[in-house]
Amino acid sequence: MGRQGLQTVLAVIIAGAGTLGGVVPGSAQPANIVREGTINGVGGNSITVALAGAGVTPVKVSPTTFVIGRRRASLESIKPDDFLAVTAKREDNGTLTAILINILPPEYRGRARDGQFPMDSGNVMTNATVMEYTARVENRMLYLKYKDGAAAIAVTTTTEVHRLAVIRLSDLRPGAHATVRGVANPDGSITALSITVEEP
Repeated sequence: MGRQGLQTVLAVIIAGAGTLGGVVPGSAQPANIVREGTINGVGGNSITVALAGAGVTPVKVSPTTFVIGRRRASLESIKPDDFLAVTAKREDNGTLTAILINILPPEYRGRARDGQFPMDSGNVMTNATVMEYTARVENRMLYLKYKDGAAAIAVTTTTEVHRLAVIRLSDLRPGAHATVRGVANPDGSITALSITVEEP
């Protein structure tokens, strides 16, 4: 899944509809771009990001910008009452198999769309709370509860699991890979609605 998966999942988690016209939690302004790059510098209320093919771009940060750290996690670290965003493939028999699991920070409760809905890729996104987690040698399943229903999703040994946490702008470091979601400004800068960085 990797970086492309991160872009897709963030768009669906935050927008709640799989489009870039959604609204980021804590902001009333719609996002219109998603850009990836390497953090070049951090200072004050802004950062600079070296974007592929676009040079170094100033990124403005406001008090409502979500700065998110994303790191690898284990399936075993998922606990009852965790809030998850699960990207899953629908199998021929109608069951769901998880491709990517993001454990969301508490700040996303009530702000991310709760439920299950199709993605543009053909996969299914489920934003829901863990009711029960069982691990068996012959079958690994997540049992999730959302506003209008519930889901049982199979988890394979290749399913990626990540934990997301809200961090401070001062926690960002040059050289880290970042995904910036926000609004493009006439001067070429970006006003960030969210910045997500890959943590070691």
